[in-house]
Parts: sequence; structure tokens; C-alpha cells
Amino acid sequence: MQVAKKRGQHKRRNHRRPIIIGILCIVMICTFVFFLHHTNTEVQAGQAYVVAQEKKSTSALKPTLEKKRQAEMSQAMAEGKLNVFSMFDDYVFFGDSRVMGFETYGYLDANRVLGDSGGTIKRVDDHLNEIKSLKPTRVYLSYGMNDMGLKINDEQGGYAGVYETEVKKILAIVPNAKIYVCSIIPCSPEALQKSPSWGQVGTYNQQLKAMCKKNKWTYINCTKLADNGNADIYQSDGIHFLTSFYPVWAQTIIDATQKAES
Repeated sequence: MQVAKKRGQHKRRNHRRPIIIGILCIVMICTFVFFLHHTNTEVQAGQAYVVAQEKKSTSALKPTLEKKRQAEMSQAMAEGKLNVFSMFDDYVFFGDSRVMGFETYGYLDANRVLGDSGGTIKRVDDHLNEIKSLKPTRVYLSYGMNDMGLKINDEQGGYAGVYETEVKKILAIVPNAKIYVCSIIPCSPEALQKSPSWGQVGTYNQQLKAMCKKNKWTYINCTKLADNGNADIYQSDGIHFLTSFYPVWAQTIIDATQKAES
């Protein structure tokens, strides 16, 4: 009796085994199908992304690539692997004899420093052929000392009006260039006593700032670098800068550039 009972239980267990195996097979098949579908979905999404990137023009991708490059260069500079002058890229720098110091001291490419001794904003015309050749994406400008001496603010349209006209001559050649206007850095108190006309820095800078806001150009506040008549930045004439000042000035310009383009 007990033997028969055990045989019956064994038959029932043998009968359930194919059912369990079948269920496991179904679960495995469902899992495989789900995994295959999920993988195909990811592959399709990846392919769609690649196709979308391929369809984008080089100009559309350039801002993203530029931001990535700038971030990498900033990191390298922070780690001491690059100096600040390495951050100037695809640019020209207009200005007077102060700006010429970037070239004179070997900090920036002489071909891209379009400075003039005694230069004023009205000397932009002298370098339009160079703009045509270089086709920069960034244009930096720093004028002021000679402009104040010539009383350009007294002309029709005021200083901002004259400045704006000259910048637009540049943009007529390189319409997509970004414009960066450095504020006028005042001279030393001693130099100001000799030439009171240089005391109009505040008035001229206010006009430059408003002009930049109007045209969506970037105004760079460099005036703060001479706060409190910092004598450590000037040569003996109280106007031109010492070699050691240029990296500080350059850092201010690059910081403003990165902020504007971030």
C-alpha cells in the first residue's frame, strides 16, 4: 500500500517537471526578447543621434566644440600647463601704443596686434585690409588716451557715436565676429596733473558701456586694474604699462571673453 502510494507521488512529481521546465523556458524567452528589444532601441537611438550630428553643419557644431575647447584650455591654464596668452585664439587686437605692448614684449602675435603709436579709434581704417586677410572671429579694441586728447567726444555723435561707426566698418568685413571693447585705463595721478584732458575717463567709459549694451557687444571693465592709482602698473611716464602688467590685463580680457561665450 505504501509502495503504491509512493509510486503515485513520484508519478505526480514527474508530471509537474515538464510544466516547470516549460514555464522556465517561457520566462527565458521573454527575457531574451525584452533584452533584444531594449538593445535595438538603444542602437536605433544611437544611430539617430549620429545621423542628426552628421546633418548639422560645421557652423552649427562650432559653438559647442569651441566651448569644450575653451573649458579644456581653462583647465590646463589652471593646472599651470598653459599661460594666459595661449587663450587668445582667432583674434585681432586694435589699439594705441598701450596695446602695442602686447606685441613689443612678445606676448601676442605681431600680425594680430593692430596697434599704432598715437593711435585713436579713427585709425581703424588703416587696418581693414588686415581684417580681410585674417578674418578673425574675435575683435578686441582698446583706445582712449589719444581720443581724449583729441576731444573726440566733442564731435557729432559724441565718442560712442564715432566709436560705433568705426566698429561697424570692421563688422562690414567680418559680420560674425564677436566684439570686445576694453574700457579706458586711466593714467597715473602724476600724469593727469600734466594733462587734465585725460581726466575724462569716466565720461568716455560710460559712453562705451552704453554703446556695447545697445549693440550687444561685450564691454570689458579694465579700469578697475588701476584703482587707487596703482603705481605698480605704469612706466615712468604714468601712461604706458610695465611688462608685468600685461599678463594681468590679458587675464581680465580672457575672463570676460569666456564669460560672454559661456
